Amino acid sequence: MKNWLIVILCLVGFSLIAQEHTGLASFYGGQFHGRPTASGEIYDMEKMTAAHRTLPFGTMIRVTNLSNGQSVEVKVNDRGPFIDNRIVDLSFGAAKVIEMVNDGVIEVSLEIIQKDLAPKPVSNNSFFQIEINRLKPGGYGVQIMSFAQTDNYVSFVEQLQDQYPADQIILQSKMVNGQKVVGVLLGQYVDRSEAESHQQTLVTRYPDSYIVDYSRFSP
Repeated sequence: MKNWLIVILCLVGFSLIAQEHTGLASFYGGQFHGRPTASGEIYDMEKMTAAHRTLPFGTMIRVTNLSNGQSVEVKVNDRGPFIDNRIVDLSFGAAKVIEMVNDGVIEVSLEIIQKDLAPKPVSNNSFFQIEINRLKPGGYGVQIMSFAQTDNYVSFVEQLQDQYPADQIILQSKMVNGQKVVGVLLGQYVDRSEAESHQQTLVTRYPDSYIVDYSRFSP
């Protein structure tokens, strides 16, 4: 018999940065290529991604080089930069688009252009009722998003429940680069091909989704 733990959570809503502001941008490249980001995604230096200190993973932003007017749209999937006065760290590929590689650090404007991939902020003192069951999933799943512990993944899961049965939504708690991360996965597919078929239906909305082999995490 399953033991269910009913928990009432009182969440303090997080505040996003202003829709547009200016500051310094830097970029990071080859030394991090192929390594996990804070979101759990693997860093690809040629993809259009960025690191931001507070924006939820999945948020789309437009970064404009103020010296030449060149812009690039990137997805937040990492944390940083951790240097005073810098507001964003771009991937090497994004840095090339706005012609900042030679300069290294430039002044940019940053604009939030799409937040629907990230969870919607909840109002202060929102309450949720959650059924928690520790799982040992089998087969394969599709990770669609991941969040730092400070991000509002509860609100994101609430939205998912309008589309998927609750037993198909799986949360994985893990450590990535010394930071606690919660991955949000869908399904327990018997074979990998079935998981891959489902992933193909998700790539438009979750372009960095990937297959997880649950057996890798078996004790």
